[in-house]
Amino acid sequence: LVTEHIKLVVGEEWDLRRRHLQTAAARLLVADCDGTLDWIDGGSQAIAVPGVAEIKLYVEPNAPIFRKGDFRDWIGHVVAVSPSLAQTEAILQRAVDLIAWSITPPSGEQERSAAPRLPPN
Repeated sequence: LVTEHIKLVVGEEWDLRRRHLQTAAARLLVADCDGTLDWIDGGSQAIAVPGVAEIKLYVEPNAPIFRKGDFRDWIGHVVAVSPSLAQTEAILQRAVDLIAWSITPPSGEQERSAAPRLPPN
C-alpha cells in the first residue's frame, strides 16, 4: 500500500487492486485448571492440516500451571489461513481438535483436561 501511494505521488502508474486476498485467524489454547502439565500432544498432527500456518506450544510437560485470568493462561496458539473466514475457522477447529493435554490439579482435586484423550505412547 505504501509503495503504491509513493507511485501515485511521484506520478508513476499505481495499482490498488487486491491481490492474494486471504483470511487469517488464530485460536489460543488456554489451560482450564491449575496444576502440573502431564503431557501435551497433537501439535505435529495439527500442523499437517492444510491451511495451518503456525502452531506454537508455550509449555512443556511438568510445567506448573497457575491461571491468572489473563494472557498468562495461554499454553499455545494455532494460526490458519484460507480464502474465506468460514474455511479458516473450520481449519482452526480441525487443528485444535487434534491437540490435547492433561493437567494434574494440586493434590486433593480431581484431574481435569481441556481436551481429554489417551496419553501419547
